[in-house]
Amino acid sequence: MLLARTLTSLDVAGHGRLDVGIGLGWMRDEYRAAGVPWERRGEQLEQWLDAAETIWGCAEVCHDGARWAIPPSGIEPKPVQRPRPPLLFGGFSPGALERFGRRGDGWLSAGLPVPALTGMWDTVRRAADTAGRDADALRTVIRVNARLTDTPAPADRVPNEGTVAQIADHLLGTAEAGIGEVEALVDFRQTTTTTGQLLHTAEELLKRLRP
Repeated sequence: MLLARTLTSLDVAGHGRLDVGIGLGWMRDEYRAAGVPWERRGEQLEQWLDAAETIWGCAEVCHDGARWAIPPSGIEPKPVQRPRPPLLFGGFSPGALERFGRRGDGWLSAGLPVPALTGMWDTVRRAADTAGRDADALRTVIRVNARLTDTPAPADRVPNEGTVAQIADHLLGTAEAGIGEVEALVDFRQTTTTTGQLLHTAEELLKRLRP
């Protein structure tokens, strides 16, 4: 309930501009430190989604789940975005991809070869179609932690390594492959050391993406 209400507050304060990014994590030690079982973590996420969507969507909130129970309650405020803020999920396993298509509004992905991305995106789309949802409305946000090089990097290292031109070509190729509405989050901090250098590199990338 606390997380759902915190996200609501952010959506209200931001006048309906919140995107919610959700990931189950990959490190067992984090689960152990929090006292949460690693096993069946996907099922726990589904249960949280059921509770959160009830809190966001219902005038009188009442939820009776395997993990959480909420007695009939009035919980205000509600998010500006209805029925809830967009949910974007991170992950790559078949079960996670299926969940994205069935319950999410988008996929938080990483810089991967285009064939790998298209294969996983097909899994997301099939799940959305099976659930009776509009697969074309799903978004894809690709994060690239790029290490810039002065000379072209081997193709199998792009986009996580390479010239600005190589990274731009990869992003354009990803968009042209039909992987939904592609948004890119490119982090150049591995190789840029000053604000001016960072802004110059970002400007060069934008020019190549939007000639």
